[in-house]
Amino acid sequence: MSQANLSEMIDRAIVDLISEQVIAALQRYQKRIVVLFTGNDEGVFVQAQPQLQTLVQQGYSLSLLFSYSARAILKRHQAAIAALSPEHIIQAGEQNAEECHRLINQSHLLLLPELSLNTLAKSALGIGDSLPSQVIAYALMQGKPIIASHHFSENNAIPPAYAANIKQHIAQLQAYGVRFIKPGELACSIDAKTQWVTTTIGRSVPLSRIIHQPVQQKKRLISLHDVLLHDPSRALYLAPNVLLTPAARDEIKKRKIQLINSKGDEYVSR
Repeated sequence: MSQANLSEMIDRAIVDLISEQVIAALQRYQKRIVVLFTGNDEGVFVQAQPQLQTLVQQGYSLSLLFSYSARAILKRHQAAIAALSPEHIIQAGEQNAEECHRLINQSHLLLLPELSLNTLAKSALGIGDSLPSQVIAYALMQGKPIIASHHFSENNAIPPAYAANIKQHIAQLQAYGVRFIKPGELACSIDAKTQWVTTTIGRSVPLSRIIHQPVQQKKRLISLHDVLLHDPSRALYLAPNVLLTPAARDEIKKRKIQLINSKGDEYVSR
């Protein structure tokens, strides 16, 4: 075996090892969810608990955060909460902001089974004087996907002007990138087919719209070997967080392969 062949084998082994480590890290990251409870409606938890249990059975790890008003839920439903095997349980006032920030950083998304009107208004207006509004603001600034549900109904007997104000707050959060769903859609909104990821502009889009080629569904590191196997007449689509080895970049330039980023635009190398 020549020294060149041996060097190529070593390089490929190193690339494969790095690929496995990157994929494993991304899988752990994508299986962690922070669940934030706001308000004191126990019915919300009763409805959400079996859906959260479904996520646990699918391999997701949950960290549960409770606002001041939601602490009553924690006290009265200890057995149901324990059944979720949460990685962390944090009550408002117990932990500092750094701990909550760490959980957000280590998690794939933030899930709110019930977004109370109080937290809705504060988050829309940028008021960060409570655990929920601080957590939501930090998740938004970090570009984390946020999925939320609310029980506000236009049929409620409230003044039209007040109802319009609530709808404005909802629209503002949607503009920030928060995705609102129905209360019974918590589990199905995070299944493998509709996995939501964060783009470079901080908006959440379905993974199926970003990953266009089979190879990107399995690999998070594109090596020289991958490029050599790629048809140069076809564009190469890059999902978020995909890395290119230097040798792969050189070969792409050499073969003039067009790179397309997650937004469908031509990739600009930096």
